[in-house]
Amino acid sequence: MKKQFVVIFFLISAVSFLKSQTKNQHIIGLNVDYSTMPTIINAHLGTNFTYLYAYKYFCIRAEFGVLPGSNFGTLIKTCLNFGATTNLNNPISFHAVTGIGGLTATQTFQYNNFVYDAEIGNVTIDLGVLVRPLKNDRFFLGLDMMLTGYDVYPKGYMTEPIREKNSFRGKVFFFNLSVNYKINGRKKTDKKDPTGSL
Repeated sequence: MKKQFVVIFFLISAVSFLKSQTKNQHIIGLNVDYSTMPTIINAHLGTNFTYLYAYKYFCIRAEFGVLPGSNFGTLIKTCLNFGATTNLNNPISFHAVTGIGGLTATQTFQYNNFVYDAEIGNVTIDLGVLVRPLKNDRFFLGLDMMLTGYDVYPKGYMTEPIREKNSFRGKVFFFNLSVNYKINGRKKTDKKDPTGSL
C-alpha cells in the first residue's frame, strides 16, 4: 500500500512540473471526516479546519480539528504536510502530501486492569482532490484520504513482553469531505492591445 502512495505522489509531482499554476494560492476549508479507528479507541467522526498554500506545483497543507467521544477523551488533530499539487485554477486538481502530525489524547483509558495511553499519527500521507462545481473560481468541494498509524499501550512499570502483549498497533485511514474557499481568486492577465495603444 505504501508503494502505491509513493507512485501516485511522484506521478502528481511530474504532471505538476508540466502544468505549473498561478503563484501563491491560499485555500481555507472546513471538513467532516470518518476514520477507521479501532475499537480500543472507539471514535470515528470528527471535524477539521484546513489551510492549503500552493506555490506553482509545491504545496503545504495544515489541518487542525477535533474527534470527540473517544475512550481517550476528545482527540485533538494537528497535521502539517508538504507535497505537490496540480493547477488549482483548473476545475479539478489533485494533491499528494506527506508530513508529520496526528491526534493527541486528552485522557487515559482503563481497560483490562491496565491504564492505557494512545499515540495516533507521527508520519502522515494524504491524497486529495479539489473540484469546482460552479463557475465561481473560489469555491471548491474536496475529498481527502489520510493514512497514519496508531499505538495504544499500557502505562506504568512492567516487563517489555507484558507491555507488547497488551499493546494495540496498526494503521488508520481518515476520509474527509470538505467545503473550501480560495482567499485569492484567479490571477488576471492583461491582454495586449493589438493597436499598440494604451
